[in-house]
Amino acid sequence: MALPAARRTRIALRPLDLVSAHAVLEGRRSADWSPGYPTAGDRDISRFLTDRPPPPNAPEVFNPYQIVVSASGTVVGGIGCHRPPDETGSVEIGYGIAPEWRNQGLTTEAVGVLVDRLAAAGVARVTARTAPTNLASQAVLRRNGFTEGGIGHDGFVLWTFVPRA
Repeated sequence: MALPAARRTRIALRPLDLVSAHAVLEGRRSADWSPGYPTAGDRDISRFLTDRPPPPNAPEVFNPYQIVVSASGTVVGGIGCHRPPDETGSVEIGYGIAPEWRNQGLTTEAVGVLVDRLAAAGVARVTARTAPTNLASQAVLRRNGFTEGGIGHDGFVLWTFVPRA
């Protein structure tokens, strides 16, 4: 089960637009970015977004977001779906946060917010993958009600969350 809304007030999810994605790729820093942002994962997401922009009518919930600390407006990470839902209504999510913001519960909150949005959009199942040694990411998923589902063909641990109907 995702975190109660009352416990998720420290972060906001801001859509990663094409202007910001180009800035990430070109190394142009914004004043509101944390020193550790963007991470390598944020650069991958930005490259994917600029190479394959979503169609104008694509639901925003399936696009990438920046994780923003509400109190300061600081961008500290990224989160989003790898692609829109498949024919079964399943989506895979990925996320990352700047090193200086880790171990503060912000990623847990961000995953909870995204999972709630995906459930509200009618997604039937949310999946994620973690490296077997990434215990922090595994804890984030467990705290958000994901269950471990074994090891995938790529050697990553598979995780699943099924929103309540």
